[in-house]
Amino acid sequence: MFTVTALISITTTVACLHLYESDIDLSDKRDHYDCLYYFTDNLLDQYHLIPYCVRPSSNDDRFVPTNHPTEPIMFFQLRQSNVNSRDLYKWSAPIDLIERYQEYLETDGVTRSDNQLFYNCSSLWFGTTCQYTLDSLETFEDIVQERFLLKTDVPLKEVLEITNGTCYTNLICESVQCLDWRNICNGKTDCVNGEDEQHCFELEINICATNEYRCQNGMSCIPQDMFHDMFTPDCLDGTDEYSSISYAICYEEPENKCEERTCRYPTEFPCGDGECLQTLVFNTTSSTDSRTCSNGRDLVFKQTILAWSDKNFDSLTYDCWKFMICALELGIIFDLNCHFICRYDCDVKVLRECPRIFIFPFHPILFSHVRFVYISNRTTSWLDNKSPDYICYDERWCKSYPKTIDINNLACRRYDEFPHLGDTHGSWNSLYNDLHNVFKPCSHPRLMIPFNDSSCPHSSLFHCPNSSQCISKYRLNDRSADCIHGTDENSSNICQLALPYRFKCRNTPDADKCLSPFLVQDGIIDCSDKSDEILDIDCLVPERKCANQFSFSHDQPYAVSFQQICNGFEELIPFHNETDETNCPSEWPCRTQWTECNEFWNCKNGEDEINCPETFHYDSCNMNHQHYCPKPNQYEFDCLSTSLAGDGNIDCLGSTDEKNFCRSEYPNERDRRYRCMNSSKCVTPKQLCNCQYDCPLEDDEKLLCPWLIDYACEERLFTCKDGTYIRSQSRCNNIQNCDEYEDEMLCDLNEIDKPKTKFGFDAATFVSYPSTNGTTVTTSSPANTFVLRDDFDYGDADELWYCNRGILVRSYNNTKICLCPPAYFGSRCQYQSERISVLLKIHRQMSSFEQNVVQTYNYAS
Repeated sequence: MFTVTALISITTTVACLHLYESDIDLSDKRDHYDCLYYFTDNLLDQYHLIPYCVRPSSNDDRFVPTNHPTEPIMFFQLRQSNVNSRDLYKWSAPIDLIERYQEYLETDGVTRSDNQLFYNCSSLWFGTTCQYTLDSLETFEDIVQERFLLKTDVPLKEVLEITNGTCYTNLICESVQCLDWRNICNGKTDCVNGEDEQHCFELEINICATNEYRCQNGMSCIPQDMFHDMFTPDCLDGTDEYSSISYAICYEEPENKCEERTCRYPTEFPCGDGECLQTLVFNTTSSTDSRTCSNGRDLVFKQTILAWSDKNFDSLTYDCWKFMICALELGIIFDLNCHFICRYDCDVKVLRECPRIFIFPFHPILFSHVRFVYISNRTTSWLDNKSPDYICYDERWCKSYPKTIDINNLACRRYDEFPHLGDTHGSWNSLYNDLHNVFKPCSHPRLMIPFNDSSCPHSSLFHCPNSSQCISKYRLNDRSADCIHGTDENSSNICQLALPYRFKCRNTPDADKCLSPFLVQDGIIDCSDKSDEILDIDCLVPERKCANQFSFSHDQPYAVSFQQICNGFEELIPFHNETDETNCPSEWPCRTQWTECNEFWNCKNGEDEINCPETFHYDSCNMNHQHYCPKPNQYEFDCLSTSLAGDGNIDCLGSTDEKNFCRSEYPNERDRRYRCMNSSKCVTPKQLCNCQYDCPLEDDEKLLCPWLIDYACEERLFTCKDGTYIRSQSRCNNIQNCDEYEDEMLCDLNEIDKPKTKFGFDAATFVSYPSTNGTTVTTSSPANTFVLRDDFDYGDADELWYCNRGILVRSYNNTKICLCPPAYFGSRCQYQSERISVLLKIHRQMSSFEQNVVQTYNYAS
């Protein structure tokens, strides 16, 4: 029998895990219960509170724990031992139980809850009856982050043995692969009968109010104030913020931004977790390849459309299918050893085993209706030409291509009758990409008009010349060719349409070029004068007081906050040769509460970035008055006193101690801040140690990273010091991926989105002006770095992938239970929720700016 004395003497060092919404029974019809809350914030002061709950589907049984491992304690026993609700909280009791016990204490037992039970759980276990364990002493936040970060350590083959991913099941249709919710209204048909694109015409013709910004895909209109507010995008396609906001690592991020994100262009492939591929690549299955989905969804799709089936139109034999896969050099998708299967005689074996004319593969290769027809007796080798002899399609979607032949009751044309397809294709990748460009104009019937007509059914639509296709005018000049001839990207009269929020290039020859707003300041130059990468994107909003980019008149000054004046960084373009940094008094302090620890050297010697939480540090350096200093020919960092920094003499490799040169040479390319040795050239941190010589003396590679001498370079991969490889996209992401942190080396040189704007007042960082007694105040916060634990082994891949985007917990007898975030449900979080996501933002009006304080998602299924 558990004694009260034992209860009172417990001292716990385990992180508290408190279940919410735990009071249920078998008759309860709630769609979720037993929740753990994941809380985190980021550098933008955004707070994420995500409930991970048991969310059964209608076909799942409720999990009812039995065989309790501990003896329960009644409420009256707890009260007799002077246990209060705060004690229960320390012992990881469920919140519902704590509230019931508090009510019991306040009513002096009148509620007749004497016999209610509390189970005091042993280490690692939690829940109403101690029915769950995460097998970890860490906080739930750390567990979630670690499990997401470790997902890519699992080979795709193992991942796909555990799960095929998640599906949206509220729209039932015939499709090659189960739908992701992002497949709906994405501009291309994924259902055979087009159910996923029904009623999407209204999105293409959607027009927003004058004080609203229209998201590129037309799905929503957001208030003008939310346009480029430097927070998580409010548009599902992310077009209201910088294009540089990355979703490429959503596989390792649990944040809501990934669950509420669609692909920007119809040509992209959704991975089902917020990541989008620009195109499908058929000759790789590596999870570290940035051209593949980290969860393997694209591999499942490729395997499905290419799979052998005895239900083929021509009943192809398995041998015919196998030889065709090898002839098309697609064996890697199925782990086929094509060198052994047909080596150099695939032509002969295809001719021998396959019919004279046949459809391959069995499933549509594109848009759920485009199929290939091959003739086995070819005049060219399969090795040289992968192109089909005929292409068949659904005429309902492609009125631009009248059929010229019927094959198996399919409308078809000869391959050479299609425009913009090369004579031959030596690789399946190039064939697929060209085919995508030919058929992507085939869209919803309501967007198609007679070929000899040029009148679209709505004034907001643009007619693609020499075709029967209409597209939204908002798709013009968005760097994605939607018209078959690419005329939507080359039209010369786009500025005359007076579309809101467009950026007009300043000088000739592009003076009549008006860009989509999300192409501004995205790191890619679209205007010949580079004006799209120089000016402030806030100027796209006419009501904001700044240089009007529609006319480029400077009648109104651009407004900056007080703390941005004379901070060593030009916020404004020159106007009458003056900026916010003109006529600054020499005694003006460079180190203030606004500039300190903003990740930017406002002082020439960088004293304002000494001893800062977010700054990269070298352990041997004195954080109070020294910077790290990289030395050549060795991956080592020396220490340099602030008295030697900014003195005009280069002491460190890359001129990391003398930042003004690269700033003055490349004022509008803020990531080029590594100065090549004995050169006036500056390169970006991501150009360092990438196996490509960018500096004249090659100091950006083996001089800076001498371990590259010993290891071979791999395309799109970064080589760690120990010879392991990580995805290039994982470089400079503020996460330690290499053992010695070399993947984050010199990444702090990048000054894009810097200096970080600091709002509010903090007495701890207040710097007096003028200074008093020559003293200064420095912060002493520990470095905010995340380090993966090396003392805990998660064992098999099940713990990382069994619940897809959810978190696996273990119950009695090793029963697996999945805690799902709101976007998913099911016993394995395998179904995507049908929901309404309401984004709430609280604004606090300040004297010179407006700050977003809280951003949260509310879900309603």
